[in-house]
Amino acid sequence: MKKEPKEYQKKVHTIQQPINNLIAKEYEDPRDATYLNTFKLSKGFDKLAKLYFEYGIERINTICYTGSNIRVTEKSMPYLYHCLELVCHTLCVEKIPPFYIAQGDVNAFTIGANDPIIVMNDGCLRRLNHEELLFVLGHEVGHIKSEHCLYHSIGSSIPIIGGIVGALTFGLGEVVMQGLMIAYYDWVRKSECTADRAGLLACQDVNAAITAMAKIAGLPKEYHDSFQAEYFLEQAQAFQDMDESLYNRILKLISAKDSTHPWTVLRAKQMKDWVDSGDYNRVLNRTSVWLIEEKERLEKIIETTTQAAEEAESKAKAAQEEAETTAQAAEAAAQELATVSPDKKSAATKTANQLANSAKSAASKAKSLTEAAEKAAKKRDETIQAAEEIAATIDYGALLELESATEVSTVALPAPESDESVSTVPDSN
Repeated sequence: MKKEPKEYQKKVHTIQQPINNLIAKEYEDPRDATYLNTFKLSKGFDKLAKLYFEYGIERINTICYTGSNIRVTEKSMPYLYHCLELVCHTLCVEKIPPFYIAQGDVNAFTIGANDPIIVMNDGCLRRLNHEELLFVLGHEVGHIKSEHCLYHSIGSSIPIIGGIVGALTFGLGEVVMQGLMIAYYDWVRKSECTADRAGLLACQDVNAAITAMAKIAGLPKEYHDSFQAEYFLEQAQAFQDMDESLYNRILKLISAKDSTHPWTVLRAKQMKDWVDSGDYNRVLNRTSVWLIEEKERLEKIIETTTQAAEEAESKAKAAQEEAETTAQAAEAAAQELATVSPDKKSAATKTANQLANSAKSAASKAKSLTEAAEKAAKKRDETIQAAEEIAATIDYGALLELESATEVSTVALPAPESDESVSTVPDSN
């Protein structure tokens, strides 16, 4: 059996720190969800999604890539397969997506909505080291975990669908498509920031993530060994400083309006800023802000759902008792009907029928309230289960250390005692 190329004979089973029960919301860029909702609420999005599946665009894309590229399997390319397996394990993604290699420079992408596939250019294999490769794969798996793929696929098909709609509506549909494109590009750039964070969590090496960005941006192979991440961050800061000029800001907006990715240097800086904020380590340590807030939110919901379940159960119990009492009265009236005298039979029959109808109505009401009580209890139990899962995910030891460190850093220092010998004249320097 032939061995893999020498550069891929590496130890890849050293697991990065597994992130227990990782939830995408913990690391997602908050602007991601906001812009996605804007895109989804844009006029015509529902029709766009319908056309996407109706014309089989997803299937066409999948067939093209699977028919033209090399699939990575445990047998064909074990190193690459185990890299993807490692990334999925680290990011808590159970299903390993199909993985293909294509020709091209340093780039990778994910396509498909219901069954997404990852396609990586062979430039990544030539130019990226192990940690950088994990970052790129983590980025793509991050898109899958955050369920970006459906909207990426639909959005990227807007020009195709726009042509179809334009032909059917004498060009009027293209105006709607232009509005959708603006909303789509706004969101997709924010989704890339989320995926970058997933890539960083997958490789757990911020320098590797940044140098991977530099290689994507065009870093020549001859400079791979000497290039430092700080050089790229300095460039990113210089680029950001251009925003002091209104004209530059306008030019940036115009240049990026049709781009599916944010500026590469800024993506690197945004990752570094996320690390410096402490949120990256909190995700790794299972003390993310989202986990804490979600636990508190669920605890409040448990209070309301428990109260609602108890009230619904009380109403159902009272309705059942009423239904039983009414049924007994109806049964007694029916039995009495057999013994009543002929001259009173008509009135007794009417009473018995009324009680029978009341018993039927009471039984129906009791059934409805019982079902409502069961739904309320189910909602309460589901919320309790969700809260317990979140609580089990949080590392309370790490959280206690974090809170202690925060308290120490925010303790107010005592004011210095007055000393008349100290000059109050400000320093001229």
